[in-house]
Amino acid sequence: MDKLDEIPVLPLPEPSWNYRDNISALCFSQQGEENRQRNRPCQDRCGLRVLKARPIFIAAVADGIEACILGDYGAEVAVHSVLDFLEENLEEQASKTGFRLKDKNMAPLLEEAMQHAYDSVKEAAEKAGQLVSAMQSTLTFAVYDGNTLYFAHAGDGGIVVLYNNKEYELVTARHKKEKNAYPLQNTDIWEWGVSQEVAAFALATGGVLNTFVRGENENNRVYFPFLVPAFFASENSKEDVHRTCQEWYGYMLTEKYRSRTAEDLSFAVIVNQKTVQYIGQPEFDNEKWKRQTKMYKEKRAHASEAEKENTEETPLPKKKTAPLIQKEAEVEEELDEKQQDEKEEEKEVQEQPKERGREGKIKKKQSSSSIVQAVQKLFAKIRRLLQGDGEDWDDDFDEDDDFEDEELDKKAKVKKQKKQETKRRSESEEDETE
Repeated sequence: MDKLDEIPVLPLPEPSWNYRDNISALCFSQQGEENRQRNRPCQDRCGLRVLKARPIFIAAVADGIEACILGDYGAEVAVHSVLDFLEENLEEQASKTGFRLKDKNMAPLLEEAMQHAYDSVKEAAEKAGQLVSAMQSTLTFAVYDGNTLYFAHAGDGGIVVLYNNKEYELVTARHKKEKNAYPLQNTDIWEWGVSQEVAAFALATGGVLNTFVRGENENNRVYFPFLVPAFFASENSKEDVHRTCQEWYGYMLTEKYRSRTAEDLSFAVIVNQKTVQYIGQPEFDNEKWKRQTKMYKEKRAHASEAEKENTEETPLPKKKTAPLIQKEAEVEEELDEKQQDEKEEEKEVQEQPKERGREGKIKKKQSSSSIVQAVQKLFAKIRRLLQGDGEDWDDDFDEDDDFEDEELDKKAKVKKQKKQETKRRSESEEDETE
């Protein structure tokens, strides 16, 4: 295939579910309202596998990057390639006596799985005659044995975990800038980890995750009531899991849920039914949640107001008005004239007789100090004008009138001294002549 038109639209996979040794699992993807209205294919994909040798579950979700013309292909390849890779490698090991998941074995395997998905997408793009940038997607996957969870992740989706002690949290980072997710192809963001004593967990792409996990500016708070129907459905057979899967699939098609997000959706849930039935539901303080929501809302409002005030105090040069630029030029011109006068004054002091050198040095020091003061005050004027105080030059600096008068007096005294010295020299020369 060397032409984009020849690449067929991929069908969206049907929901899948499973149940084995008290562990239930389900996953599905749905087209979001935005892509439905634009007649674009769903960019999300998900997948689920269970090893034959042991009850080890593998799940993955991916979201094709919106700007990519074949993001759905990238997500499809990423999900299925990583599931195939993990299933093949783990199945062989799980068949051995005494096998269990260990950190020293899983750490390199997770990294290799990410690399395999990366390479598979690149190869698929080349076969389709496309750049790999056309098939970029996020990728999040997990391996679970009923207690220990290993995971790897790249993108704006994530994994929310419920522990045996009833605590819960988002265990992955959100790799995105503003609203743009970083894809699997950005290898610098790859992360993998392990969580122990896990009772249940959910994988979700950004479209789902954002509806029940708040942003990083709110410490990734998890609205746990959203997950209660998925984690505590009391499933004891494949039929029970199938029913729960259908209920969730139908719920996410409702207008009520669709009003909260227009993005494509992928959702996977894996639960150790025996453990969750034993520990029971964690307590959730809804009033505390509301108080925190109000607090964060006020913080954002204050931050926005402060940013607005800061912008008004320090306007960008391109926003200067013509009169303000003209005033600034006048200030600079007056500054140059003042500095020139000070230089002439210093020159006159230096030309006085050597026997008056000490007085000259003192006057020179005073003159230098005057220059510094004048420069500081003039730049202060410039800053106030740039901040748009709206006051006239003279009105803004009435307090400096005495300073300017003093400077004029000093200049007059220097000139008077110079004339007197010239007169004394002339009279002395006439006496010597006589």
